[in-house]
Amino acid sequence: ENTTFLSTFAPNTDNGLTTATRICLRSACDTFHETMDVFRNANGTDYRSINIETTYSRIQTAEEWKQMIEASYNAADVPTQQRIAPGRDLCAIGVCLTEEQWCKTDPNCSESPYQEPRASLKPGALAGFIVAGCVVLAMILFVIHVILVKRQAKRYRRAFAKRVAETIEVAGSMRTLSPEALGAEFQRIDTGERDGKLSKE
Repeated sequence: ENTTFLSTFAPNTDNGLTTATRICLRSACDTFHETMDVFRNANGTDYRSINIETTYSRIQTAEEWKQMIEASYNAADVPTQQRIAPGRDLCAIGVCLTEEQWCKTDPNCSESPYQEPRASLKPGALAGFIVAGCVVLAMILFVIHVILVKRQAKRYRRAFAKRVAETIEVAGSMRTLSPEALGAEFQRIDTGERDGKLSKE
């Protein structure tokens, strides 16, 4: 009859449990001891995350409570102008935070101090660098294309000369060939569409 046990879910969690046990140390229960434990579960393992033990003593009268607060002020040498009378409205004596003070930490009415630094490069300059890079890249690709085309044309000429050398079946110098013989050799080479042009292999 002198013990009270409380249990509830731990705050801000779906798998925690908070328990509190209050034991009256006297028959009038003007002094009691409280033990509070918070249990949580992580990866299937239960553990105690918080343990608090406190002893409370009942103050018999309001006047005695005020005297104890005054004694605490005196022991801590709190200046008179900074002392708050028990039971007074804090906002009525100017202790409440002003709107400006709230806005120092409230992101809804102030700019967050955690801001990304401003970009040191202007958008126009950045666009110019990008365009210049694209132009340089296009020029490099164009030069590579021209080189590859020239190499391809050189390969075609070599292949044509090799084909002519393989198909000519005459002895002696090329200067001894008659126009008719040259025409016959050309007809033998032009075995594709026979349009009078040499086709690529």
